[in-house]
Amino acid sequence: MWLKKDSVAYQDLTSLIFEKRLLKDLQKMALFKHTGPLEIFHRALLKYLPKYQAFSYEGEGLPRHHGT
Repeated sequence: MWLKKDSVAYQDLTSLIFEKRLLKDLQKMALFKHTGPLEIFHRALLKYLPKYQAFSYEGEGLPRHHGT
C-alpha cells in the first residue's frame, strides 16, 4: 500500500471516506434509478392514445382484441 496507516494523509483520507453524511448520500445514490425508459413509454402513450377518451386503470394492462 502506498499510504502508511500511521501517516496524517491516511488518517485524513479515512476520516473523509467514512464520514456519516457521505455514507448516507452513497446509500441514497445506490438506490437511484434513471427514469428514461419510463419517460419514453409515457411519451409513446401520449402520442398514440386518443386525446379525449378516458381509460380505466383495469383496462390499461389488458390485451386488445380486434374481433378477428
